[in-house]
Amino acid sequence: PATTASSEDQDHDTAAGGYRVGICGAGSIGLAMAAWLLRPSHHSNKTNQVMIWSPTWSFKPQAAPQSPIEDSDHPERRIPPWQQEETTQQRQQGQNQESQTPTENWLTVTGPVSHSCAPLVAQSGQQLMEQSDIILVAMPANGHKALFDQVMIPHLQPGRHVVILSSQASLGAWYLQMQLRQKQQQQYDSHNQNQQHPTIPNIPIVAWATTLCTARRTSSTSVQIHTVRKRVDWCLISTTQPAWEDDDQQQLVSQEMQQLQNQLFHPPQQYDNDNDEKNVTPTEFHLSTSLWSISLANLNPQNHLAIVLGNISRMERGESWHQLHHTTPLLGNLLQQLDLERRAIAQLLLTPSEYQALKTLHQHFQQGFGSSSSSGISPNDKPEDPDELPHISDVFQEIYQQGRDVLGPSSTDTRYVTEDVPYGLALTVELGNLVGRPAVLHAASMQIMSALYQTDFAAQNDLLKALQLSQRFGRENYREDSSWQEALRRAGQTGQLPSLPSEMLAEESVEQTMIRTTSNRARP
Repeated sequence: PATTASSEDQDHDTAAGGYRVGICGAGSIGLAMAAWLLRPSHHSNKTNQVMIWSPTWSFKPQAAPQSPIEDSDHPERRIPPWQQEETTQQRQQGQNQESQTPTENWLTVTGPVSHSCAPLVAQSGQQLMEQSDIILVAMPANGHKALFDQVMIPHLQPGRHVVILSSQASLGAWYLQMQLRQKQQQQYDSHNQNQQHPTIPNIPIVAWATTLCTARRTSSTSVQIHTVRKRVDWCLISTTQPAWEDDDQQQLVSQEMQQLQNQLFHPPQQYDNDNDEKNVTPTEFHLSTSLWSISLANLNPQNHLAIVLGNISRMERGESWHQLHHTTPLLGNLLQQLDLERRAIAQLLLTPSEYQALKTLHQHFQQGFGSSSSSGISPNDKPEDPDELPHISDVFQEIYQQGRDVLGPSSTDTRYVTEDVPYGLALTVELGNLVGRPAVLHAASMQIMSALYQTDFAAQNDLLKALQLSQRFGRENYREDSSWQEALRRAGQTGQLPSLPSEMLAEESVEQTMIRTTSNRARP
């Protein structure tokens, strides 16, 4: 993979061998990403390997061919010595799995690209990890922690793998980073008990604020891509310890990840005369400096909430309806108030430059569906007075009139609720409480959704439970508000979370014990 190779090496490797991409998830986004990477206009589609795996997918069109993975095949696949024995054992276990060579194109995609392709299908998560270098997570957020714990953390290898979270939810990138750091440190400690610790090799984690496209799976073998986003905000999380040795190293890895995304998802293209993809604007991958920014740039949870609250009976009755068309002016009022809450929290959590770069509600839809001509506002305009903006419902109706609206959920069992409420709205509520700006509407809406579905959505978020943000960033842990705010912003920018109070007490206890022991030895 293009993790640390030079630009010339990256171009050579892409042309010669392509990328080996493993996609976790076989829903609408997983299938859409596979089809997008294997589209005919992709300059390296003949050499790209795209493999799919899902723990819940019942349809298995074909298994991926099993081939030994030699770490020496690529100069940048440097497996640390304390992981080599484990890697060899994993490879031997994976080779015992039965597999077969794909025989025909089984996945059909329509939309900006229309073609058929044959992504490989892994028989297990372990096989996906072993035969892929770039791991793209395209699963619902309620499956992320289990995926991290059971599949990714045991098999990801520093110096070789790159992880792309599409999209990152409930600070899952932090959880993955923390667990990988802990595992790598433990492995290193057991292998080098009496040696000074060097920098642990890196597994870059690229966290997206949203998905590259919007799509709907029409069957187990077909998917329709509705739109390809004009912009995707992302940030880089490092698993090295310390987070970065210096700013130059961080900038270098960021540039390499930027180049990797550009080459992988929007390479130079050659079109046939009848190819519809020539009308697609290449996605701009916009680097953000903070995971807080990425998290607050995900507007889907609040947007889907307003859509669902106003159309829950249509979903329950299985009706066919266009979601933006049925987001009426009153629902638009709710949506705009939800966005004001999000931005008020962001203003307290982000630096001024980060806040200025944060997308508004209008920008989100203009960048996702195209600039609104009747509003006269381009996607990059950000008037300070909200009254200068058109009502969001008017923007939605224009999108509908232009034929770019999408159908809303036809069932109450939808990710708009089961994923976005516990993993999207819950994060905004948590961040609001963290900075002393409660997200009243978000919290009340979660209670309403819990009442409708007769469940406690707030209790379902296993990622936030594991991170324990309120304990890490409790104001009582800091002498001054300025120190507290600096800790929040530094964590977002470096990925280095403060220790829990219990961890700090344990560290102090060890230090005091060492002082006592040394003092006792000095006595006659």
